[in-house]
Amino acid sequence: MRWDYWAFGISGFLLIAAIVVMGVRGFNWGLDFTGGTVIEITLEKPADMDVMRDALEKAGFVDPLLQNFGSSHDIMVRMPPTEGADGGQVLGSKVLSVINESTNQKRRGEAN
Repeated sequence: MRWDYWAFGISGFLLIAAIVVMGVRGFNWGLDFTGGTVIEITLEKPADMDVMRDALEKAGFVDPLLQNFGSSHDIMVRMPPTEGADGGQVLGSKVLSVINESTNQKRRGEAN
């Protein structure tokens, strides 16, 4: 009985602190919760991220996020959600064609 009040007080304080922090900072909703498309590409030569990002923005893609993973040949492109049921497949094809044109190289494993 002696520790009941202390335990209740500490638990209540932590609960209120957590609610305040969530209210002030909000949540970091990742791709899993917000939706969108992830395209993983492996190129023959090291990737120039700035050239590809500029090409995607000029082609009309909004907020493309490009990052390397694995090696300098491997690129992950994250795109915000699009309308339509087949939006992911169509978007992936368009992104691949823009990147192939901007880098003048084929994807690794792709026929010449």
